[in-house]
Amino acid sequence: MGTTDIKPTRSPVPTGARAVLLALAVVAAYGPSLRGGFLSWDDPWLVQENPSLAAHDAASLGRIWTDFGVKTRITLGAEYLPVRDTVLWVETALCGISPPALRVANLIWYLAAVLLLRAYLLRALGPRAGEAAAWLFALHPAHVESVAWIAGHKDTLALLFVSGALLLHTRGGRAGWWVGPLMGAACLCKAASVVGVALLLVHDWMTRRRPEERVYVPTTLLAVGAAWVHASVGAAVGMQGEPAELTAVGAIWPSYLALVAWPPRLSIMHDLPSPALWGNALILALGVLAVVLARLRKSRLPLFAWIWFVVPLLPVSGILFSLQNATADRYLLLSVLGPLALVAAMPARPAWIFALALVLGACSGMRAWQFRADVPLWEDAVRKTRTNAVAPFKLGTCYEDA
Repeated sequence: MGTTDIKPTRSPVPTGARAVLLALAVVAAYGPSLRGGFLSWDDPWLVQENPSLAAHDAASLGRIWTDFGVKTRITLGAEYLPVRDTVLWVETALCGISPPALRVANLIWYLAAVLLLRAYLLRALGPRAGEAAAWLFALHPAHVESVAWIAGHKDTLALLFVSGALLLHTRGGRAGWWVGPLMGAACLCKAASVVGVALLLVHDWMTRRRPEERVYVPTTLLAVGAAWVHASVGAAVGMQGEPAELTAVGAIWPSYLALVAWPPRLSIMHDLPSPALWGNALILALGVLAVVLARLRKSRLPLFAWIWFVVPLLPVSGILFSLQNATADRYLLLSVLGPLALVAAMPARPAWIFALALVLGACSGMRAWQFRADVPLWEDAVRKTRTNAVAPFKLGTCYEDA
């Protein structure tokens, strides 16, 4: 279902051909990372040496789903993400503990996710803006950390299920019964996916569609249940601290906006953002501006973009509890679409938008090349940090190993 805010335009290139071109562009952008090995940042203990992935029997699979003991949970990343872990269990059973195979598999999940998201955006934003938004989203370097890093499986799988749920939600009818299970699966791939129900709501508001109980009741119940499980496991393994102060929360909003607008700042490791209470005022002011534009210009797109940027970042903002990493590229997994949707809807020639997408793809290719091995990855992090001690320490250990 489209929206009256965006005027559809026809393209001389068939939509199927554009999907194939997008797929080829994504593969080209991430190709430099595919022959890399395990990175010394979570990959060794989460995948390479994980005892739950070493034995491919019913007992190991059962532990992934039913063992809530602290030892097992810590082994599996101090989280309860059984869908992610099951996928890794199957991949390692088929291909062994092979870094190139696991990297290719992660790229396949991402490619499937962006094609589903593209189909959703074509319905939600219209053919021109939807196509442009899909290209900008798929090729933005913010996703390199999730795609070119084996431990990023949870991001690509969560994106896959969220995109599928959104697409089925636009179709309605019997397809609506699958929205809740898909969103539930996303929650069991990445904890932050519990906000997916809000994305369904903003779609219905954007397209002036009446919410359906058969979609929202099971989706909300599954999200609440998943949130409770994640909170319980996090408390049991000691991964939840006190909520961050408002000044710390305020610092993330301008930081993430800057990362979207200027990808060269992306890094596997970031300095702790300086306290910035004004950041809260900035994001609220942008929300108010979006509401005003929605009333004056009778376009809901600015508020749609604001919600898409803010809501997926709420679980990782520090508002509810502190995080091990105050800032991370992968936290922009869904949020990056908000600002990019506004760019896609600009009254510019499509050629300019797609030229921008290709520039982003080239940047992704260069960043994917850094993710092929430890030394280039941590050399890049050292260049981009000043106060974070982890980056130079990891680089030193990589030099020592080499």
